[in-house]
Amino acid sequence: MFYLKYIILAFIVLNIPEIAVRNLGTTIGTISSYSLFIFLLLYFLFKKDRGKVNVPLVVVGFLYYIISSFQSQWALGTFAFHAIKFFIVIICANEVARDTTPKELSFLFVIGAISIILHPFLFEDNYYGRYSGFYFNPNSGAYAAITAFALTFSYKKGLLKLGKTLLSSFGGLMTFSRTFVILWVLMNLLSIRLNIKNLRIIGYGIIALIVIVSLKDTLGLNTKRIDEFTALANNDQRGAKGLTEDSRTATWSHYYNLIYKKPLFGNGFHYFQGGHISSIKVGVHNSFLLILGEAGVLPFIFFVLYIVYLLTQSYKRFMKAPYLFMMTMALTATLLADHGFFYLPIFPFVTMWIHNQINIEKEKESDINLKPMLTT
Repeated sequence: MFYLKYIILAFIVLNIPEIAVRNLGTTIGTISSYSLFIFLLLYFLFKKDRGKVNVPLVVVGFLYYIISSFQSQWALGTFAFHAIKFFIVIICANEVARDTTPKELSFLFVIGAISIILHPFLFEDNYYGRYSGFYFNPNSGAYAAITAFALTFSYKKGLLKLGKTLLSSFGGLMTFSRTFVILWVLMNLLSIRLNIKNLRIIGYGIIALIVIVSLKDTLGLNTKRIDEFTALANNDQRGAKGLTEDSRTATWSHYYNLIYKKPLFGNGFHYFQGGHISSIKVGVHNSFLLILGEAGVLPFIFFVLYIVYLLTQSYKRFMKAPYLFMMTMALTATLLADHGFFYLPIFPFVTMWIHNQINIEKEKESDINLKPMLTT
């Protein structure tokens, strides 16, 4: 079970199935993808002390798939296949999440950040000068890097914390993701509440950025995006126009009328993922809007309430476990720009992991409150 857990973690966190598809062919990639779900089922079946299922995600998943099926244009078999995969993840992977410590998860995500740094040596495609490593999309790579950075706050101090901080910062900056930069700055500002010495992390980030800029030609990086970041730092609004203009909001606006027309039950499964409307080639790029647009207001409300719960509960425990609130922030921000919550196992897995860690912190608090009662 120990080795199986790490295999599953590698498949989910390091995006092994997609790596197999892109580098070893469709056949091996398909086998790899199916293997993940077989491993999850085996882990769940052979685990003796199984915990409770994640009820909020089960409810959201049930409502989303049932309601979106009413108007689905997909064949029943294909629709059922996607639904079954999602429920295998949220039921079986929840056990893996319960058994995974912050240090273990940090180790995997840092490997993901390192893969971004090593992108030019591992992969030929550099996505127009933006590195992505194992994730094949700079925005997905940025999410892995910012999660790795958030998890560094599970360490008190030491060279391991410093090394992971530098690697996750460097890897994230090489994606040239605006979301990464904003979240990285916010997390650093929040970390000052923990210790004023955390200000030096911003210094490490500046050094990493200087190194990246100085090597931009050697590494074949996106010089346009670098120039935009430089212009933003110099308060040059015209030069930073590409950063300040949000293409995501323009994409969302194409789908608003569809939401307004069918707010109660949505437009059906897969309708907000691109290709269904001739004028919209891309998906909605927002998991919240995807739920609302495909399955209506009921699962949307449940999902929003669940995310708000995670945000508030993790923030309450910020001083003891700051990485939980930081990870929830990163997850929420990413889901606002990515519609893959039901298709990429990393999103529900991290969601369940955060939930389980919050429960662990609650149990610690209960034990502390119980001790005085037992001694009186």
